Amino acid sequence: MTARGAMIEILLEKEAEAWRDLVPEDYDRILCRMLDEISVAPHSTDRSAALLRLASVTLRRNGPTLTESRVCSAEHLLALIVAVSEPSLLVRIRLLFLLAWLQLGAVVERGPESISVTPGLPPGVVLPEGANSAAIGDSVLREQARKAAVHHGETVERWNAKQRALGHLPRLASLVRTARSAFNDDENATKELLTAMSLTPGVPMALRRSLEDDAR
Repeated sequence: MTARGAMIEILLEKEAEAWRDLVPEDYDRILCRMLDEISVAPHSTDRSAALLRLASVTLRRNGPTLTESRVCSAEHLLALIVAVSEPSLLVRIRLLFLLAWLQLGAVVERGPESISVTPGLPPGVVLPEGANSAAIGDSVLREQARKAAVHHGETVERWNAKQRALGHLPRLASLVRTARSAFNDDENATKELLTAMSLTPGVPMALRRSLEDDAR
């Protein structure tokens, strides 16, 4: 195995371990750190290969609340554009960036429109404000309340992820506009990228229209 291959294998093992062992928030944090460490190294074909491989792997993870690892991947991919000139690499970067964008759009699309402040209780159950559902005497109702609390927690997590993604999308669109001149291999391909970004489910209407204008 070459030195490049060995380095990439180590990165992928660390990513797989993080995915297996960590909650989404910690996975996001670890992946951002890994991507940052790759990107601060001097530019080389090895660095580019490692960044593209790690981005490819993490962006294929099905994590409905992952946001920061998607954003970090997108940012580092756009930064890589100015350092490469090979048409095949530019195409790969564009595709991986679009995958990151689609993943963030999916987080928005799947997120709830609103959330309640507290989890619901089974019909007929009344507890004092701030009381723990474990105080419910009936075991059946207590289990229903427990499941409702778990569901509420998952809904809140998806809501928070949606809000983070909504905050990131406009900034990423701005970075694409800044990096657009570096996509000098095919202007039509860049317009197609912008069009695909505008058509992504979950993208707010104002941003969608702005991307459509950019693609003209």
